[in-house]
Amino acid sequence: MAENLMHALQYNSYGGGAAALKHVEVPIPTPNKENQLPFFPILPEN
Repeated sequence: MAENLMHALQYNSYGGGAAALKHVEVPIPTPNKENQLPFFPILPEN
């Protein structure tokens, strides 16, 4: 199964400045039922 990946920057070590940044690909997070925001419908104004 192919995963959807996104590009991200990750620090390899603290205090290394720009040299400590590493380009990585990580899975796109998907919220589960407990992490989803509630739905509040927008009602038309009268």
